[in-house]
Amino acid sequence: MIARETRDQIKALARVEEVVGDFVRLKRSGPRFLGLCPFHDERTPSFVVSPALGIYKCFGCGKAGDAVGFVMEHEKLGYEDALRWLARKYQVDIREEAATPELQAEESRRESLYLIHEFAARHFRALLHEEPAVGLAYLKERGLSDSVIEKFQLGFAPPDRYRLREALRQAGYREDLALHLGLLKQKEGGGEVYDAFRDRVIFPIHSLTGRIVGFGGRILRPSDNAPKYLNSPENDIYSKSRTLYGLHLARRAIVRQDNCYLAEGYMDVIALHEAGVENVVASSGTSLTEEQIKLIRRFTHKVTLLYDGDKAGILAALRGADLMLEQGLQVRLVLFPEGEDPDSYARKIGPAALMRFLESEARDIVGFKAALLLEQAGPDPLRRAEALRKIVESIALIPDGFARNELALNMARLTGLNENLVIQELNRARRHYVEKKLPRPQGPEASAGTAAPPDASESTTAPAEAHDYPEEKALLRWLILYGSLTMRYLAPSSEENIPIRHQTTVWAFVRQQLSEDHYTFLCPQADTVLALLESYYQEALPVHETAFDYLMHEAPEDVRRWIIPLCADAEEKVSPGWQNRFGVDVTHEKDVVSSNTLHLLNALREERVRHYLRQSREQLRKPLDQDTLYLTLGQIQAWEQTKKEIAEALGRVVLE
Repeated sequence: MIARETRDQIKALARVEEVVGDFVRLKRSGPRFLGLCPFHDERTPSFVVSPALGIYKCFGCGKAGDAVGFVMEHEKLGYEDALRWLARKYQVDIREEAATPELQAEESRRESLYLIHEFAARHFRALLHEEPAVGLAYLKERGLSDSVIEKFQLGFAPPDRYRLREALRQAGYREDLALHLGLLKQKEGGGEVYDAFRDRVIFPIHSLTGRIVGFGGRILRPSDNAPKYLNSPENDIYSKSRTLYGLHLARRAIVRQDNCYLAEGYMDVIALHEAGVENVVASSGTSLTEEQIKLIRRFTHKVTLLYDGDKAGILAALRGADLMLEQGLQVRLVLFPEGEDPDSYARKIGPAALMRFLESEARDIVGFKAALLLEQAGPDPLRRAEALRKIVESIALIPDGFARNELALNMARLTGLNENLVIQELNRARRHYVEKKLPRPQGPEASAGTAAPPDASESTTAPAEAHDYPEEKALLRWLILYGSLTMRYLAPSSEENIPIRHQTTVWAFVRQQLSEDHYTFLCPQADTVLALLESYYQEALPVHETAFDYLMHEAPEDVRRWIIPLCADAEEKVSPGWQNRFGVDVTHEKDVVSSNTLHLLNALREERVRHYLRQSREQLRKPLDQDTLYLTLGQIQAWEQTKKEIAEALGRVVLE
C-alpha cells in the first residue's frame, strides 16, 4: 500500500490540466479549459477542467473528478494503480507503508500483462544490438538514426524458437499470460510452447498513455509460409480498433500543429519522424474505425490522409474519409507518386522537400472525390449523374450545416449544375442519412409502419431524483469555495436598535444564522460536509490550502464524488443581473460575497417555507376538527407572510 506522504506528494504534483491534457486537446476559456469529453461521443465541447479547483467535469455525461479520478476512469485502473501511474509521470519515488515483496506479475492480472510486455520489449531491444546485428542492419538500411530507433523502442526477434520463452521463464513470468498476449504460441493438443515472433524486426505498439499493449513484427527473410507482418492478437489490454500507432508520441505535435497526418503502416510513421514530421499516426494496416477517429478528434478536427497513389491506396483513402466526415473532421488527402509511400518518398527527397510536398499536395477530400468520380464517369450522362449523387451523399454526412451547404455550392460552381438542384439533392440525402440513424420501431406495430408507444416499464431513462435540494447544495458549495472570505453586514444593536456594521467570515455568519433558525439539512451528504468544514475552519494553521482541498483528502470516497460536480457546476462569472441589483461592477461571484451569502440564506429559508406550506395544505385535504382546521389555516397565513418577507429580501415581486 502506498504511504500517505507519497499519496499527498503525488496529488500535490499532479496538475489536472496536465494530466487531462495528455489525452484531450484543451483550449483555455477564462480561468478554465474546454475540450471534447473522452468518456462519451460529442462534437461540441462540454468537458471543463478547472485548475483552480484541481478538477474536471463533463456537463454532457456528468463524469467528474480530480487528476487521480481521471486516470482511474480513463485507464480503467484502481485507486492505487492510478497513483502509481501518476508517480511514473511525475517521477515520484513510491514509499510503501508496509514492506512488500517484489512487484511482479501476480499483483494483478491486468498489471501483469503490462509487465510482461515491458519485459518483452526490453528483451527485443537488447537482441537488436547483439551479433549478428541483422535487425539493426535492416533498420539502418531504411535510413533510421539511433535516436529514432530508441524513440520507438524498436527491437529484434531472432530465428530461435525458444529465446523469449526461456527469458520469461527465468524471470518468473507466467506462461499462460504470455500465451494470452500472443507472445508465445502452443501447438494444438497441449504441445510445445514456442516464440510467436521469430526472425523479425519488432515494433512495440503503445497506448495513448505510453504503455506497451502489443507488438508488430516485420519478417526479414521473405517466406511463402509466413506473413510479411505479424501482429499481436486482441487481448485484455489491446484492441486494434481503439489503437493508433504512434499517437503517444504524436499527440502534443498534433495539438501544436492543429493537424494529424494519418498513414498506413509502422515504417511510414517512423520515417516521417526521422524527417521531422511528428504529428503522424497510423492505423497499422487495419481499416480505419470510428473509435480511432474519435481518438484523433480529441486533439484536432483536421486530418490529412497519407496514402499510396495506386488504386488500392485511393480506395482506402475514400473509405476512411467518409467515416471522418461523418464525425465532423476536416479531411485532406496527399497521394504519393505511384510506386512510392511516405517511407520511401521521405528517404528519396529528404526532409525539407518532404515538408514542401505535404503542404503543396494536400487536397480537400470532397473535391478530390468529385474530380476522381467525374473523370471515371466520362461524358456518359447517367454515369455522371450517379457520380454526382455519390459526391452529395458524402457531403450529406458532414454534421455542420454551413459546411455542407458551402461544399455543395462549390460543387455546383465547379460542375456548372444549378445550385438549387444541388441543395435540393443534398437535403434529400441528408434526410435519408438521418432516417437511417434513427432507431427502428419494435413490435408488431412496426410492420404496419407505425412506431409502438414507449413502454414505461422498459424505459432506460433513470427517474429524476425526487429531492435534489438545490438551495442546500448551493449554500454548501458557497461554504466550500468561499467560507474563509470576509463579509460585512449591518445588524441592529440590542440596546438602541441602531444598525451597527459587523465583519466576520462567510462560514461563521452562515453557521450562526443556521443555528438561530434551528435549520436541519435534508441533503444526505450535508452533515458529513458540514462536520469536515467545521474541523477545517477551526484549524489555527490549516495544512491544506483550501477547504475544497481539505475535503478531497479527508472526505469519504462517496462524498468526494458528490462534492466535485457540485463545485464544478457553477459559473465563476456573475450574471449581469447582479450589477443592476446591487449597483456594483463585478466579474466574479466572490466579488459580491456579502450580498450573495444573504441571497443564498434567504433562498434556503424560502424553500423551507414552501416545504411547510406544502405540508400544511396537504393537511387541509384530510378531515379535520374545527380547532385543528383553524390552527392549520393560521399556520398557512403565518408562513405566507414569512414567504413575502423572504421574497422581498430576495428582490422579487409577490402578487397579492
